[in-house]
Amino acid sequence: MGLDKPLPVRWFNWTTNLAMNGDLGFSCAKRQSVNLVLGDRFWISFGFSLAGLMFAYAIAIPFGILSAFLLNHPWVDRNPQHSPLQRLVKTAGYSSGKALDVFLRFISYLGLALPNFLLALTIILFFVFAGEKTPTGLYSQEWASVPWTVDGEFQTGKLKDLLGHVWLPIFVIGWSATALQLQTVRALVIDEANKLYVDAAKARGVRGLSLWTRYPVRHSISAF
Repeated sequence: MGLDKPLPVRWFNWTTNLAMNGDLGFSCAKRQSVNLVLGDRFWISFGFSLAGLMFAYAIAIPFGILSAFLLNHPWVDRNPQHSPLQRLVKTAGYSSGKALDVFLRFISYLGLALPNFLLALTIILFFVFAGEKTPTGLYSQEWASVPWTVDGEFQTGKLKDLLGHVWLPIFVIGWSATALQLQTVRALVIDEANKLYVDAAKARGVRGLSLWTRYPVRHSISAF
């Protein structure tokens, strides 16, 4: 194993093999190559990370835009030109939107403050207290040794079992990323909405969804 050689020589040999051959060395604990020890574990972790990132973007982008859109909306409609019924309906809509904005900000702050491992343990404890099977690992004991195809027939039960387990690491990985990206998208959209070219578009008569999609949202997502 070259342990008789000086440390600088061993380090040089290891880095050279890693750079030239992709060899991570030999594991004394596992008694096998580190590449074999990692094996499929690397690709599983990579897949979970990619799925968690997609989960974060799928939630953060639309809800971050929605939170920015609801920022300047009032809680109550006080427009004297509206009838009492119109004010009541608009007030209900405004209040619902503002409540949603507050909820989204609370969730984003909670996501930044709550560590991933604590979230995972909390979810597992909920399953334990509810008397349900914990969604840990990739498969349950029932399906762990079952191949994907039996007599040429695809095992949909194993796929369902896999999906019933992989949501937990994907959700936990994407939890903090969702919170951070939601805050980022919200801040970018608000910053773009307050620029002069948006005011110029309003002066030209552009209003509502068309204004937001054509100007602040478009430019903020490009920067994002």
